[in-house]
Amino acid sequence: MKKEMIQGVELSIPENWSEIKLKDFMKIMDLYAVYDDMVEEEFIIKMIAELTNTSPDFYFNSDLTDDEVERLITCLEPFKTKMVPEKADSFEINGTLYSYNIPDKLTFGENVSIKILEKQSKSQYEGWLNILSIIIRPATESKNEFGDTIYNVEPFNGDIETIKRRKQLLLNIPCDAALWIIEAFMSGKSLSS
Repeated sequence: MKKEMIQGVELSIPENWSEIKLKDFMKIMDLYAVYDDMVEEEFIIKMIAELTNTSPDFYFNSDLTDDEVERLITCLEPFKTKMVPEKADSFEINGTLYSYNIPDKLTFGENVSIKILEKQSKSQYEGWLNILSIIIRPATESKNEFGDTIYNVEPFNGDIETIKRRKQLLLNIPCDAALWIIEAFMSGKSLSS
């Protein structure tokens, strides 16, 4: 994250996709979905507001200088290119280690749980979050006989309330890692790639 002083307020601005949490990525994608309904400046302000976790009103209701506007637009440069998903083997959230296995096929319980969650989904990205909440589970770390780190993922627990709570936790993982897991799941990609 880099810091920019705008209107006397220090903003933390992500410098690349790996610094964006999944919850923020979902909001950014929702913003892109309505891009055609906005004027360019409105989109820029709303995008910057999402990236900096500020209110669009901060920008609309201030006396931004040309220099400040230019610096804000420059901050968007890394996000004009397509995100390249980055593999992450594990995540630590609230002191708990999480990992995943990309299954060849889902169990009956996993399928039913995804369908239950899908009924409540508002977007494609929330659907992805449903899959992540089924695949990513608490894990323990160990070493195999070759000294490689492996993650032993807990067996699936079909309690829908636990899965819904996990969805909220997973909103805080890096968006590029989340996208890598989704792409791996959809294509059956090997974990070692």
